[in-house]
Amino acid sequence: MATEAGKAGAAELWNQLLAFFEKASIKYESIYAPNEEGDYLLRTRFRGDDLPMEFLIGIDTGRQILFLKSLELVKVPEDKLPTVAMAVCALNDRIFDGSYALSLKRGTVMFTYTIPFAGSLIHESVLLQMMSICNQTVDAFNDKLFALVNGMVDLDGFLKMINY
Repeated sequence: MATEAGKAGAAELWNQLLAFFEKASIKYESIYAPNEEGDYLLRTRFRGDDLPMEFLIGIDTGRQILFLKSLELVKVPEDKLPTVAMAVCALNDRIFDGSYALSLKRGTVMFTYTIPFAGSLIHESVLLQMMSICNQTVDAFNDKLFALVNGMVDLDGFLKMINY
């Protein structure tokens, strides 16, 4: 449960985030602002080198975290889950900021990046860096994951593609 100070900090960060998007001419769709828990969420899209990428950017008021999540990068058939799980582990071993996750229930791979903000504001240069890191990381690996899931490469080929 968020404190009143936590809710006020989240609301201030949300307004800062929207102002940043407006200033940078980044298009977005507000999903909720705030919901009944005091959380905030928006959806935006970036164009990668090869595939468009959709992201959710939100504020978890209770945990005082700003997060960015890629929307379903690839849908993984059940028979490929063990192979893709190993690929996700290898990806996470290669990157420093953020992490990939495989949902066994939904059969999807997503990328997540978080920044705690309790008691502070996040400078717009950090917001820009957060979005840049997510965009670059997802863009660097989404086509490789796509190739693995669609049988264009096997796990060994995938590992070579990511220089693992």
